[in-house]
Amino acid sequence: MLYINSAYLKVDKRLFLAIYLILFVIFIWKLGEYRNRKEFEELFPEIIQILNSATSSGAGLLQALERCGRDVGGQIGREFKSIHKRLSIGEDVNAVFEDSYNRYPYKEYYFFITIIRVNLSKGGQMREVVNRLGRAIADNKKMEKKKRTMTSEARMSALIVASFPIVFFIFMKFMMPENFDFIINDPQGRLILYYVIGSETLGMSIIWWLMRKVS
Repeated sequence: MLYINSAYLKVDKRLFLAIYLILFVIFIWKLGEYRNRKEFEELFPEIIQILNSATSSGAGLLQALERCGRDVGGQIGREFKSIHKRLSIGEDVNAVFEDSYNRYPYKEYYFFITIIRVNLSKGGQMREVVNRLGRAIADNKKMEKKKRTMTSEARMSALIVASFPIVFFIFMKFMMPENFDFIINDPQGRLILYYVIGSETLGMSIIWWLMRKVS
């Protein structure tokens, strides 16, 4: 990125480095959120299945939570081990699940921990409610896939449009070297370059925001 800046953008190095580091941290943060969400979506249905089988066999809720922590791998498996351990030593139920929800702030998990908290405080038909939650999660996943399928054409169109300036920039380097040199080396030409980059970034950000609103 420093090479690209020195060769083409020619922004002040300290300013460029500061912007790059901020964007890099945001990227890593978002990547972590994405991986956390993906793992949750993959393993949470398994949690529901284990709870169903455990409650069907007559196991208590704490035993079912222990089985989830033992049989499910990854970060969410360790989360359930922690939940079982903290509940077993008598920690406050609300505090335990609030801490867990802060690590997995998803609506499916919120419904799940609400069911667990109500069951621990008042009792109830755990098996029936968990079965309903499992069906609701499955239906929600089907709906999400349907939404992604419906917006796939729009996402592909946006990527194609976004690639036009990059392709034209490469084309201009070889086919119109004088214009390319003007954009890269002339101060007024670089203003055009900065405008293109800024408008491209703004446009893709708006498109991405609209896609998230739809999905």
